[in-house]
Amino acid sequence: MKGITYIKLFLYCCLLLIISSCGTSKSLHHQPILAGYNDIISERIVHSDSLITLDDNILKLSKYGHWQLLVEGDPLERGLITGSLTQELLQYQEKVFLDKVGDIVPSKFKQRLLRGFL
Repeated sequence: MKGITYIKLFLYCCLLLIISSCGTSKSLHHQPILAGYNDIISERIVHSDSLITLDDNILKLSKYGHWQLLVEGDPLERGLITGSLTQELLQYQEKVFLDKVGDIVPSKFKQRLLRGFL
């Protein structure tokens, strides 16, 4: 009787794996339609280390130490502008994160294992 239960469990797991992999495969090959979107952005202006603008879009540091981002435009344009305005912040965040991982996991071999797992 237990053999039948294990077989059913195995078949359910296989079915779940097949269903989930179909969606993943489709999403990997999906290309969005970009017609009608503006993909050209102008040059950003760095006024100070706490204020960066790009046309009417602003990234500024508040008096409380929080970064505030105001972005306008269509979805593609907002993404491009956000990436342009926050480029240094994201690079700094990535550097701090990887330095912290290096502190927690000092072995380079274990770091490679962790990268493979994630």
